[in-house]
Parts: sequence; structure tokens; C-alpha cells
Amino acid sequence: RGLGDVYKRQRAMYKKFVRNTLMMTVALLIVCGSAIFAIDPYYHYHTPWFGLQATPFQERYCNAGLAEHFDYDSVIIGSSMTENFRASWFDEAFSCKTIKLSYSGARSINTKTIMEKVFEHGGVRNVFFGLDTAMLTSAPDFTQFDIPEYLYDGIGGNDVNYLLNKNILFGDTVKTLQRQENFSFDDMYVWEKNYTFSEKEVLYGKQAYVKSRLKTVKEPMEKTALLQTSRANLEQNILPFIQQNPDTTFYLFVPPYSILFWDMEHRKGETDALLYMLEDTAEQLLDYPNVKLFYYQNIEEIVTDLNNYKDYSHYSSDVNRYIVRSMREGTHQMTKENYRAEFQRMKDLAENFDYEQFCQ
Repeated sequence: RGLGDVYKRQRAMYKKFVRNTLMMTVALLIVCGSAIFAIDPYYHYHTPWFGLQATPFQERYCNAGLAEHFDYDSVIIGSSMTENFRASWFDEAFSCKTIKLSYSGARSINTKTIMEKVFEHGGVRNVFFGLDTAMLTSAPDFTQFDIPEYLYDGIGGNDVNYLLNKNILFGDTVKTLQRQENFSFDDMYVWEKNYTFSEKEVLYGKQAYVKSRLKTVKEPMEKTALLQTSRANLEQNILPFIQQNPDTTFYLFVPPYSILFWDMEHRKGETDALLYMLEDTAEQLLDYPNVKLFYYQNIEEIVTDLNNYKDYSHYSSDVNRYIVRSMREGTHQMTKENYRAEFQRMKDLAENFDYEQFCQ
């Protein structure tokens, strides 16, 4: 009987220990989840509380919440070519309320994903859309990065991945509390301060063009080689939003990569195919009255001045400012009457430019 009593006491103590441990664990999980819910560094549930400022971190984590919960009527969408825009520039130029939803390395499937969120939000007057050539030449379902699906899919049951994520709790949740001073929401995703823009940097810097330049020139590919892919990107990931939202104006623009981009295309044998694809894309987009299409790759004073760039394609915010002014004023806008002539100008510039002056 004595041993039995000891066993019962030990068993009772063990049950109490397990119960208390479970209760403490649940309490800690509730505290952690509540902290993430309240601070909500990725805006998954709400805009900032407690007088905190919005301080976005990684685009693929923050953009879904920004699109869902913030107040706006216009959006900036695109790749790193759009990251140095300031939303305030568009607000001033177009009398609107803009939010930036860029993704570095974005392909058309990424723009589709975020535009689904944007149009669920509703009330969208303008979409300022950087239409990179890579968005048209990559497979329609290709992406350079994975997105955290639990932040995009609208399924509350998998929010445990967010609320009980120790990396988020001790990482960006804490950083949100620390980054309240000296941060402007207008600088969201801006990277230009981290780089030098100069001809020397483009040619001989970290991503030196002279080192990566192909030594030989390949045979030109068939000029229709890119059409199947570009049309699939348009039909699956871009045009449905234009068609279904006739009251929204889509300002699509092809970014002004430097002239070295065309040297690279020539050496890969892709110049004619790329220009033919862009012409076909313009022809389709210009069928829609709510599309304004702008083309900047043939502006010689920009693309031939390598001091505007940090590498062969990424330009400074001075060029971003130029694009905003141009869209507001309607300069460099393609129409059904001029788009073929604009691409011919690009072809002439690409074929006749003296690239060797940079690459000797």
C-alpha cells in the first residue's frame, strides 16, 4: 500500500507538471501570436496600430498586406525598374493616392498575383506598370522567387505560419518597433542610395559589363521566336485585368535599359526577335482604350549616357522622375499611328551604335 501511495503521488505530480507545462506553452504561444498580430510587421491583418509608422521589409512578405489594408486609388507595379519611384511623385502628377507594390526580379506571374489583391481592394483609378522585356520572354508561370503563400491565399487556417513564427517575432516584429525614426514611407523599397551610378561603375564595377560581354556574336534567331511566350504572358497574366477593369487606366511603360542591353541582345542574336515581339505586344495593348503605352528605350540622351546607370540596365531615380513627368505630359507615348516608327528608331539605334567605344 505504501508503494501504491507513492506511485499515485508521483503520477499526480507528473500530470500536474504536464498540465502546467502545456498551459505555459499555450500561454507563451498566445503571447507570441498576439504580439505578432498586434505589431503585424507585414500588415497581414491591419494597418499599423499604436501610432507606429509603416516600415516595409521584404516586398514579397509585405505587398499582400499593403494591397489589402492600405488606403490608395493607384498602384506602382513592376520589377526593380520601379523600385526607385516615390509614390508622392505620382500623387502630385496625377492627383491620386499611390502605393508601391514592386518586386525585385518580377515576372508577369508576380504582377498577376499582386493585381488580384489590388482589384479585390477596389477603387483603382491608375495602374503604373513597368513592363520589362523579361516579363514577356520568360515562361508565364516562371518566377525568380517564392512567395509566402499563407500571406496571399486568404486562408486563415494556415496563419500559424505567421503568428507562431519565431523568426518573424524576433526579427521583423522587433525591427518594426526599432525603425520608427528617420524612415519615410515614400522611400519604401528604394535602393539607389546603396549604389554608384557612373560609366565607370557600369563598365568596370561590381557587375562589370566588359567582363561579362559575350566574345562572339551568335546567329540571329527567327524574328517570331518569342511570340508564343510573349502572347501567353499577356493573355494569362496581364490582359485579363485590363479587359475586366475598363474604368482603370493602365500606364504601361517599357523601361529604358542602357544601350549596352542592346549590345548584349545583338551578341545573343536576339535583337530582331525582341523588337518584333515588342511590336506585337504594343499592337495588342493599343487595342484597349484604357491603356496608355510608353516606350523609353530609344531615348538616346538617356540610354547612351552610362552615368545614368549602376549596371547595364538599372537606372537612377533621376530617370524614374523623368518617366513620371513623361507619363503626365504624354511624351514618348505610343499610339497606333507611331508605334512601328518608334520601334524602327530603336532598331536603327541598336544596330548603328558604336559599342566598341565602351568595350575596348
